[in-house]
Amino acid sequence: MQLSDGERLIAVMLADVMESMGVNRDVDPTLVKRLLFNRDEWALTWEYPGTFDGESPTDEVIKETSDILSMWSFIEFSIGELKGEDAEAAKSFPRTEFGGFDGNNDPHYGVAHTLINDLGRWTEFKDRPLNSHSRATLERYRRMLPKYKAAMDGWIDGPLPLEALRDILS
Repeated sequence: MQLSDGERLIAVMLADVMESMGVNRDVDPTLVKRLLFNRDEWALTWEYPGTFDGESPTDEVIKETSDILSMWSFIEFSIGELKGEDAEAAKSFPRTEFGGFDGNNDPHYGVAHTLINDLGRWTEFKDRPLNSHSRATLERYRRMLPKYKAAMDGWIDGPLPLEALRDILS
């Protein structure tokens, strides 16, 4: 990141205001000033990566994330509605809960975090860890989505049956 002299001056002045007012926020004004005075703007991108990490997610990533969250919401609802032998059989599925996205390598993670924690969507996932720590997670979801959409095509009401869930989750 390169700052102009004017941008650097504005940032330092804002940091001074934060310090003088005793504002305690996510940004440390003392650190910001020190890094700006030393011309270590690069370190700001390391310290506050969410502020400077480049491009916003594409519309395609946002839509795919929404589709995946909707899919998992309905899968979990459907599994929760199973009774008796079907409920027992579902316990053998490899996954029965949304496991998040790879927080280090997948832009879907940030989108999901924002949708769930900031915008209040898919609140059933709110208090769960959203970082799967696995690059394989997204590809698994992408394999599941067409199966889910096929199962939902023409579906009228109620939870998905055991066989549809088995197919989607396999």
